[in-house]
This record gives sequence, C-alpha cells and structure tokens, in this order.
Amino acid sequence: MVGGVVKIYVEGGGDHNRALRDACHRGFSEFFRKMKFKRNPRVIPCGGPTNTYEDFCTAISQAKDGDFIVLLVDSEGSLGELSPWKYLGQRRGDEWKQPPGSDDKNVHFMVQSMVVS
Repeated sequence: MVGGVVKIYVEGGGDHNRALRDACHRGFSEFFRKMKFKRNPRVIPCGGPTNTYEDFCTAISQAKDGDFIVLLVDSEGSLGELSPWKYLGQRRGDEWKQPPGSDDKNVHFMVQSMVVS
C-alpha cells in the first residue's frame, strides 16, 4: 500500500451526535497509538448500518490505486462458515451486495459479545 490511504467506515459514532463522533475518534486514536502504527488510518464514524454500508460503497467506488477501504460493522451473530460478503448478503434486514472493487479483506466485524449476569 505505497502512497495510498486507509479509511475505515465504522458503524456507530452517533449519526449527527458530535459528542459520540468525537468519542469514537478518540477511542480509535488511542487504539492506534497503542498499536504504534507508522501512519494512522482515517476513521469515519457513519452512524447506523445502512449509512455505513452506503458510505463504504461510495468510498470503494472512488478509491485510488493503493487505497484500502474498510467496512467495520457489528457482526450481529456468528458468521459460521460463510465468507464476510456472503454473510452480509444473507443477514436478515441487510442483504447487502458486495460492491465492485471490494473483496472479503475489505470487511471486518466488531466482535459479538454476551454478558451473563
């Protein structure tokens, strides 16, 4: 990835809520600082899942050579044996299509977690 940019389109961050968006940026900045990246990716909080997917599709269609565009969304469950795009295509309520120019390396999921009380 010589000369390209890394952009991460993140589900969450509060839609139009500046405080939540700022908190999202601070959290990722701290994470990247601890990872000691040479150059931090650009994080774009997008709000809800549909907005995130649409923003990602736009970005992937406008990406230049060397750019790496990432979709980071809630897993909402186990992928099982499915590839990321196959899972997103079958996920009830989303049924997202893989945009041209993307592959499974462009999709990442936030971990599914359960708290038992």
